[in-house]
Amino acid sequence: MTERGRVLVIIPVAILGLLLVGNALLYSPRRERLDSLTSRLSRTETTFRDAQEHADALSVMGDYLPDRAQGADDGGQRFLSMLTEEIRNRGLTLNKLQPKEEKEGQEFVKRSYRIDVGGDYAELVDLFQFLEALPDLVIVDSFDLRSRDVSAADEHQMTLNVDVFSY
Repeated sequence: MTERGRVLVIIPVAILGLLLVGNALLYSPRRERLDSLTSRLSRTETTFRDAQEHADALSVMGDYLPDRAQGADDGGQRFLSMLTEEIRNRGLTLNKLQPKEEKEGQEFVKRSYRIDVGGDYAELVDLFQFLEALPDLVIVDSFDLRSRDVSAADEHQMTLNVDVFSY
């Protein structure tokens, strides 16, 4: 084979090799990424169609979600201001309000508090009813009700450990 014949064979083989390497390095990963995105788009479109078909049911479910806080700590501040105002309005004594921890999830923020209040039994029951009616999800982990004198109806002390979920 002549020199020219070798060049005519080597050039197409080199071009074919470069095309194969280019396909492996550039085209295949991008094609896999495109396939992945196409699959995710298809699932998103299906979810969107389902949401449109069930919009009435979803709007009813939205009534049970806590109100969305506007800023980073608006949910915690809103809860604390509503709680302290309610305690003051009901004539309870706020002995201690201690934030314990704050954990951020994907959609919700969980804030934990220890609340020490004093008052008569009916006022403490009203405080539980207030916590139940709040727009945030409030879970009372534990509570301790103490009285110095059982016959004194207005000298009860209560410690609540609560978790407040807001988003």
